[in-house]
Amino acid sequence: SSGTMWAGTSRGAFEYREGRFVRKLDGQGGLSNSDVRCLLDAGEEGLWIGTSYGLNRVSAEGVQSYTATAGDEPIEVVVSLHRDADGALWIGTMARGLYRFFRGEFQRFTTA
Repeated sequence: SSGTMWAGTSRGAFEYREGRFVRKLDGQGGLSNSDVRCLLDAGEEGLWIGTSYGLNRVSAEGVQSYTATAGDEPIEVVVSLHRDADGALWIGTMARGLYRFFRGEFQRFTTA
């Protein structure tokens, strides 16, 4: 939201507002892991946070973590996040390839 900044570190995600840090999210506070690799502001939908072990969505309802697809493929070391014009979330990982998250389902893309 306006006037708010989030910072990701190896010790969690920190919300900064009105000149001070007001909130911390980490592995003990709802995230899938404390090592935050990337952040994406999704407006009304909330904040997406990629960690070394999973994807997380922070919203007014709380934190929802995704550490595996419906097919039990692990979602590890999320290094980039992008929202496309259709509203799909693209998730770049260090070793598991590229995922597309759309309408609650993951699709994995690999080079092989």
